[in-house]
Amino acid sequence: MADWEKQAKLRKLQEAKMEELPVSDRAKSLGTGCFLIGLLIAAVFFGMLAVGLLVQHVWLGGILLSIFSVGLLWIVWNLWRAKGNDQFE
Repeated sequence: MADWEKQAKLRKLQEAKMEELPVSDRAKSLGTGCFLIGLLIAAVFFGMLAVGLLVQHVWLGGILLSIFSVGLLWIVWNLWRAKGNDQFE
């Protein structure tokens, strides 16, 4: 491949990279909401799993999963509060 062909391909890639499609605020809000709901479902699932492990006297697994689920809930809480702010733009 000739050098000028490589340069033409690189130029096309750079031009395509510069073009950004506008994403509506509604789509951003919907995506953030779905992400938060998914994290919340995961946190509840891991919390229930931790309770089950603690009931079965599997202390290490139950404690680690409890810490993990509380961490996920903390992340959800902070993202939910920051959702209305302009920190992500």
